[in-house]
Amino acid sequence: MKSYLFNLFNYDLWADEENGYVVNNVFLIEKDIVITEDASDEDIIRLLKRMNIVNKFAKNKKFSIDGEFDYTLYVDYNGDPVCELRCTKILED
Repeated sequence: MKSYLFNLFNYDLWADEENGYVVNNVFLIEKDIVITEDASDEDIIRLLKRMNIVNKFAKNKKFSIDGEFDYTLYVDYNGDPVCELRCTKILED
């Protein structure tokens, strides 16, 4: 099974009355996070909660993760951007 090495980036958000939030800047906050290819969205959300990146009381069903494991995973909460995981390396078994 493949695993992927990610760097985690957090956002500086600006409120936009028409579009909700707009990403103003992106900050690297954690390196070398390993996630396996069979990880579900819920697994990734639990990981982010354990790392205190997202509020542990936030409802998992309001999160969405979009993107590709071998590129970037974008995490949104209720349609608003939260963070992104950028793949830096594919780890083979």
